[in-house]
Amino acid sequence: MIQNQYSSLLLEHTKDLTWVVDHHFCLVYANKAYLHSMKEVTGKEKKLNEQIFEECFDDGYKEKWKAYYERGLTGEQFEIEEHFFNPTTNQIEYNQISFNPIMDEHNVVVNVACQSRNSTSFTKSNTEAELLLDASLDVICSIDEKGNFIKVSAACKELWGYEKDELIGKAYSSFVIEEDLEKTNQVTSDISEGKLITTFENRYKRKDGGIAFNLWSVKWDPKTKIMVGVARDGSEKIKKEEILIERENRLNELVHESSNLMAILDEAGGITNYLKTRAGKPNGELLELSAIRKNEKEFPSELTAIPVKQRNEEFFYALIRDITQREKAERELLNALNEKNSILERITEAFVALDANWCFTYMNKKAGEIFNTDPEKIIGKHIWTEFPEGRNQPVHITYEKAFATQKYMYLEEFFEPYGSWLENHIYPSKDGISIFFKDVTARKRSEKKLEMANERFKKVTEATDDVIWDWDIETGIFYRSNAIDNFFGVGTSKVMGKKDFWKDKFHKDDISKIKNSIEKALEDPDCDRWEEKYRIFNNNNELVFVIDRGLILRNNNGKAIRMVGVMTNITEQKNKKKN
Repeated sequence: MIQNQYSSLLLEHTKDLTWVVDHHFCLVYANKAYLHSMKEVTGKEKKLNEQIFEECFDDGYKEKWKAYYERGLTGEQFEIEEHFFNPTTNQIEYNQISFNPIMDEHNVVVNVACQSRNSTSFTKSNTEAELLLDASLDVICSIDEKGNFIKVSAACKELWGYEKDELIGKAYSSFVIEEDLEKTNQVTSDISEGKLITTFENRYKRKDGGIAFNLWSVKWDPKTKIMVGVARDGSEKIKKEEILIERENRLNELVHESSNLMAILDEAGGITNYLKTRAGKPNGELLELSAIRKNEKEFPSELTAIPVKQRNEEFFYALIRDITQREKAERELLNALNEKNSILERITEAFVALDANWCFTYMNKKAGEIFNTDPEKIIGKHIWTEFPEGRNQPVHITYEKAFATQKYMYLEEFFEPYGSWLENHIYPSKDGISIFFKDVTARKRSEKKLEMANERFKKVTEATDDVIWDWDIETGIFYRSNAIDNFFGVGTSKVMGKKDFWKDKFHKDDISKIKNSIEKALEDPDCDRWEEKYRIFNNNNELVFVIDRGLILRNNNGKAIRMVGVMTNITEQKNKKKN
C-alpha cells in the first residue's frame, strides 16, 4: 500500500508527462504535468474518460498519434522522438516519448501507458557531437561488447564505401577480410582485457568489392563496455613500406657483394651511381644533402655513413634516401599550419588551446583582445596562474569535466572582470582542450529587454478588456490574450493554427468580408494597417459587435510575416446609436 502511494506521489510530482489511453482512445489516467501541458496547448481543462484527441488538433496530427496508440495497444513497446515549437520559450524543443502496453491478469492488452520526457539539451548535444564526428576525414566509430557498430562517422563512405546506416547494428567482423579476422579478433580481445595496444592494421571488404587498408587507434571503456576506434586510410603507408622494404633488401644484397660500395638509388631502387671513398665521417652520422641522379638532376637526400676497415684500408657504407616527398610533405604541413593559424586569426570568435597541463599552446588575436593579453607572450603559461579569478568557478569545473570525460561541453557564463557574457564551446582531446569563445553580452541584454517587454505585454493584457492578439503568418500560429473569453466564452482557445481560426462563432454573413479584407491588406506591400468591423456570437448565442485593428509587419521584400492587433467590443456603442 505504501509503495503504491509512493509511486502515485512520484507520478504526480514529476515534470515528465504521463498518461494512459484505452482501446477507444479515451484518456483513463493523466498526471498533473500532462493536464497542465494540455491546458496550455488547448486552453481548456482535460478530463478523464473523454477522447484523447481535441478538436483543435489537425487531421494529420490525429492520424499519426492514432497509429502510435494502436501500436502500443497491440502489445508493442517502443519509443519515439517528437519536436514542437514552444511559444513560451520561443524555441524548438524535443521530447522522448515511450509507449508501454498494460496487460490484465489474462495477459491481454487493455491500455497503453505513455510517458514524455524533455530531451532538448541531450538532442542538441548529440547533434553537435555528430557534426564534429562527421567533420573528421578519419572514420570514428564505437562498438559494443558484442562487436556490433553503435555509431559511425560519415568518413566510412569514403574509406569503406558504406553509408552510416548500413553499418550501425552490424558486426565489425563481417567486414574484415578472412585472412585478417583472427588477428583482428585477438587484438580486440587483448584491448578489452586492458592490454595497451596503441595501433594495429587490418583490411576491410569495401562495398564495391575492393580492399580498404585500415590503420586503427582503439580504446576500450570498461565502464560502458564500449570500444571507441579511429580508422585511417593506410593504403599509401603500406605501399610506401613495401617499396622501402624492397629497396633495403636490394641495398643489403649490394652490401654483401661489395664491401666498399656507396650506392645512390633511384625511386625504383636501381643503382644510378656508385663510388669508393675513404671514410672520414663519424660513425652513423646523418646528413641532408643534394644528390645527383644519372640524368644529372639534383634531388634532396638523406645520407647515413658507417665507417668500415678492411685490409688496412678505411671505407664507409652509406644509405642514401630520396627525401623529396618528405620535404614536400613538411612544406605542405607547414603551409597547412600557417593556413590554420591564419583562419583562426581571421574568425570573429575567440579561440584558445590548452595542453594536458592546462598551459596555453595557442591564442588568437580576438581572444587576446577579450582577455587584454598578448597572445604570443601567453604561450606556455598556466591558465589559472594567468587568470586566477576563474579558479574553482563554473568555467574551471566545466573545463576539468570536459577533459576528464573527453566529451564536448557548453557553458554560458558571466565574466565579472570583463563585464561580459561569454559562450564557451569546449572540445576535448587526449592532448588537452580547445575552446571557442563568443561574446554574447548584446544577446543577453536583448533577452533581458525582451523578458521585460513580455512582462509589460502581460500586464497590459491583464489590465484591458480588449483582446490583444499576435499572428505569426509564416508558421500560422495565432495567439490571443485571456480577454478572448469575454467575447466567445470561457475556455476559448488562446493558441491555435490557421485552420482552427475560422471555427470561432463568426456571423456567417461577415466571414467572406473578413477574409477578403485581410487578404487584400496582406497582399498590398504598402499597407501596414488593417481594420474591420464584424459580428460574432458569444457562448450564450448573443450577437456581439466588434472592431478589429491590426498592425502588419513585413520583411525587406515587403512580404507580410506577422500581425499584432486589438479586438474591441463595440456592442454597447452600437446599441446606444440604434436607440
